[in-house]
Amino acid sequence: MEKLFQQTLFGIDTTPCPRPFAETLADKTFIHYPNPIKGNKPINIGHCYSVVCALPDQIDTEKVPWAVPLSGERVPSKHKGVNQGNQQLKKNLAKFFIF
Repeated sequence: MEKLFQQTLFGIDTTPCPRPFAETLADKTFIHYPNPIKGNKPINIGHCYSVVCALPDQIDTEKVPWAVPLSGERVPSKHKGVNQGNQQLKKNLAKFFIF
């Protein structure tokens, strides 16, 4: 049976990059970073990065365990990761798709 339309799924995620000893690193901020030592708070100092990926369709019964990275950007300390990811997605949609 043929598909009536094809939809494209995208994934947006942020990941922390701790840099606690980089004294001259610009725009450092507090980031969520799990800490296995009991009693310590799950924070560190560094940057956060936002990644937008295309999630390919599953073909028949085969599993697709990968994603296609489209964009990766550092999240400035004044922004939230979800807002940065949404802006990246909008840029990629305008770049790769014609409406």
